[in-house]
Amino acid sequence: MLLSRVNKIVQLMTAIKKLKDPQSEMLLLRNCTSVSRLYFSLHTTNPAALQQATEIFGDHLLKYLRLLITGDGSGFGPLQQRLATLPIKYGGFGIYIMEDTQAYCYIASQCQTASVQKAILGDLFPTNKGHAYKLALQNFIQVCGLPSSYCVDDTAPPSMHSLGVAYFDAIKKKISGQFSLSARDSILWQCNQVKHAQDYLLANPISGLNQCLGPRQFRAVLCYRLGIPLFVENSSCSSCNKPMDIYGDHALHCAKDVGVKFRHDFVCDIVADICYKASVLARKEVSLGLLSDDDKDLRPADILVLNWKNGKDVCMDVTGVSPFTGEGIRSFVPGKAISNVVARKCIKYLDKCVSLGYGLGVLAFSTLGELGEDTLCFFKRLKNCLVSNDASSGVGSFIFHRLDIAIQKGVGAQLVARLPTKSM
Repeated sequence: MLLSRVNKIVQLMTAIKKLKDPQSEMLLLRNCTSVSRLYFSLHTTNPAALQQATEIFGDHLLKYLRLLITGDGSGFGPLQQRLATLPIKYGGFGIYIMEDTQAYCYIASQCQTASVQKAILGDLFPTNKGHAYKLALQNFIQVCGLPSSYCVDDTAPPSMHSLGVAYFDAIKKKISGQFSLSARDSILWQCNQVKHAQDYLLANPISGLNQCLGPRQFRAVLCYRLGIPLFVENSSCSSCNKPMDIYGDHALHCAKDVGVKFRHDFVCDIVADICYKASVLARKEVSLGLLSDDDKDLRPADILVLNWKNGKDVCMDVTGVSPFTGEGIRSFVPGKAISNVVARKCIKYLDKCVSLGYGLGVLAFSTLGELGEDTLCFFKRLKNCLVSNDASSGVGSFIFHRLDIAIQKGVGAQLVARLPTKSM
C-alpha cells in the first residue's frame, strides 16, 4: 500500500515537471507533492518496513531536485543534497526526504495517541510499548545524540514539530563533520539561516506583484545560494570583459549593462509600491539640494517618507551589498558588510539631512537576503500599517517575501545576463 502511494507521488512529480517553471514547481513540491502526502503513512507504519519506499522516494526526489536546481547540470553533490533538504529555518529549501521525517513521525504519533488508545481499550491496552516503537526511539536517540536513558513523557507527549526540531538540530551540528565545507560553503549556509534570508522561497509567483522569477533566473539564484559553480574557469564577464569567477560574485558587483543599479532601482520600486499599498506617503528620487564637502550635488533620496519619525520626513537610502566584497571570505562576520555600508552612509549623509530638518534611514540588504536593522524596523512598521488598514487581508505577513523576491530577482537578472546562452 505504501509503495503504491510513493509511486503515485512520483507520477505527480512527473506531472508538475511539465510546468517548466522551477519557482512554481518548488512551491508545489514543498507544500503539496513531497513528504507532505505521506505523513499519515509515516505516522502509522513501522519505520523498519519503510526501507524500500524510502529508497525509491529519495532517489526520485533528489533526481528531481537536481533537475529543478541545476537544469540537470553538474554541481548538485552530497553537500548540496543535504542542504537543500533541510528546513528553511536551517538554511535549506524546506523539501524533506522520508529518511529524515520517518525518524520522528512514528514516535510522535505513538505517543500522542497512547491516551486515546488506553481510553478505548481500557484494561486491554498494553503497558509496554511494542518492539517497533522501542526500535524507532532507539534510532532517534542515536541520531540526536541523546542519553540512552531518554524517554518520552506520556503525560505530556511531544508534538511532531518539537521532535523534528530536536532531530534537525542534531543534523545541523553533524554537517560540518560529515562534509568538507569550504570557507565559502560555510558563509553561504550561515547567511541562508539568517531570518528572512530565504523568504523568496515562500513568495507566491504572482506576476502582478512582480513576484515571478524566470526559470533561468530562479535556477541561477538557487545555484548561487548552494555554492554551485555557474561559470567556467578563466572566463570573462560578457559585459565588461573583466575576469569572471566560477561562482558569479563578479556579476553581482559589475556596473555594466544589467548591473548594480538595475537591482537597486528594482528594489526601490518595490519599496515604493509597498508604501503606497500601506497608505504611507512616500516619494521616489526626491532631490533635497544636498551638497557634498566639495560643493557637488549629491544624488536624490531614494525614498522620502513623509511625516514618518516624530513628525519629520525621513530620507531612506536603499543600499545593496555582497558579503563577498571588500576583505571577503577571510574576515567574514555575519552582518559586517551591512553594518559597514550603513556606517559609511551615515557619515556621508546624516549631518546634511539633519541640518535640513530631515531624518535618515538606510534600507540596507545583502545579495544573500540579510537585512539591516533600519530595514527590519521600517518593514515591520509597514506591516503594522497594512494590518491596521485591513486586518482581514493578511497582506502584512508577506511584505518581507516581496522584498526578498525583489532582491533575488535583481541577483538572478545580473547572473543570467552574463551566463552563456545555452546554460541552465
